[in-house]
Amino acid sequence: LEFRRVLFRSIPEDLLMAKIMPLRKSGMFQSLTDQELAQFARIVSEKKFERGAVLLESKAVSDRFCFIEKGSAVLTAPELESGGELVLGQWETFGEWALLGPEHLSPVRAVATDPSNILTVRRNDFEQFSKDHPATALKVQRDLLKVVWCSMQMVSELLGVSGGGSGV
Repeated sequence: LEFRRVLFRSIPEDLLMAKIMPLRKSGMFQSLTDQELAQFARIVSEKKFERGAVLLESKAVSDRFCFIEKGSAVLTAPELESGGELVLGQWETFGEWALLGPEHLSPVRAVATDPSNILTVRRNDFEQFSKDHPATALKVQRDLLKVVWCSMQMVSELLGVSGGGSGV
């Protein structure tokens, strides 16, 4: 674990900036200062996927938050009778609950629909980050909760369900 911590801190400046720019452009982490975003970017991993690659399998442990920097993905819930799907594109995310909630199995399957560049944050890295940078981690969690809240509101509207409430 100590080796990983040292590794995060020793990322070359140009690679760190390459991670920071898409996070800032997305508008998702507007509450973070540049310094806080740089701290957070140190735990962000980047991976390229070809069209058709499975990004997340349903019923697998949901252990990472995913951010689509480039490309697109389709999310399906094989266990649901509705058989619906959700297509996500640039700047969109999935797996927020991996950083917000208890360990759980993913109800969705995610597949790249185009060659994609996905930025990820693993649960265990975020837990360590939360210990090392608690104030920044709290801001990240609040930003993620805004995304989840908006998603829940959209789903409620689509389903014609009321009662989203004010959250109080």
